[in-house]
Amino acid sequence: MHADEYLSPEELPEPPTLDVVTRFFHGPLFTLTPQPSQEEWLCSASARDRGGVILFDEASIGYTFRPDPAPRLWDAVRTSVAEEHSPWQNIEFALLEHVNRSLRKRLRTERAGGSDVGELLGPAMDLGVEHGVPLLLDGRWVPGIRIDTDAHVLGVGAHLGDRFLTAVVERERLPLLDLTFVTRRAAG
Repeated sequence: MHADEYLSPEELPEPPTLDVVTRFFHGPLFTLTPQPSQEEWLCSASARDRGGVILFDEASIGYTFRPDPAPRLWDAVRTSVAEEHSPWQNIEFALLEHVNRSLRKRLRTERAGGSDVGELLGPAMDLGVEHGVPLLLDGRWVPGIRIDTDAHVLGVGAHLGDRFLTAVVERERLPLLDLTFVTRRAAG
C-alpha cells in the first residue's frame, strides 16, 4: 500500500518572485509598459527539466491598480516558449488557450456551465482571431493578433522569435490601461 505524504504549509518552499522568474527565464519575459494606474503583483510560472537543467517555459504576470488594489488582473500577460516541433503550437492556439483559461478562471459564474466541470459557455474560437493587429513592444510596432469577439475580455498576442506574448484583459479594466508592452528586466 502506498501512502501519500504531504508537506504542511509551513514546509512548502516560497514561490519564486517575479525577479527570480525573470532572471531564470532564459530569454525575454514580457510585461505591460509601466504606467501610473497599475503595478505588477504576482507571477505564476511553469518549468521543465531539459536534460537536468530546469528551464521556465511559461510565465504569467498579474497586476493591481492604484489607488484601489482590489480590481486585479490575474495572469494578464503571459510569455511562453514556442516549441520547435509542435505543429499545433502557434500564436493563434496560444492566445485562444489564454483567453479560454482566463474565462474559466475569472468568470466562472457568468461562463461556467454544461455537464463537465470546467466546461466553458461560449469559448473563444479560431474564427474570432483577427490578424494584422499592430502591438507596441519596447517602443516599436510588431505584428500581432487579437480576439475582440468576447463580451467579457479582450485578448491580444504576438509571435516573437521563439516566444509568444499573449495578454487577456477584462473589458471593464481596459479604460484603466495602456495595452502596450515591454521586455521585463529583473531588479538589481
